[in-house]
Amino acid sequence: MLVGVFPGQGNQYTGMGLELYSSSSAARAIYDSADKITRLPIKEVSFHGTPGQQKDPVMA
Repeated sequence: MLVGVFPGQGNQYTGMGLELYSSSSAARAIYDSADKITRLPIKEVSFHGTPGQQKDPVMA
């Protein structure tokens, strides 16, 4: 699987990636690793965060 991520483009929305996370063990591993490595609540903000949280440069 190849994924391109371009933060700051403004096309994100709450819940984006949740279906993939729920259905793919590989996606779960990537999200879980990202949370652990960055020590940021990436899953929480991606799946349940407000637009303001998602636009925060720290999270983008």
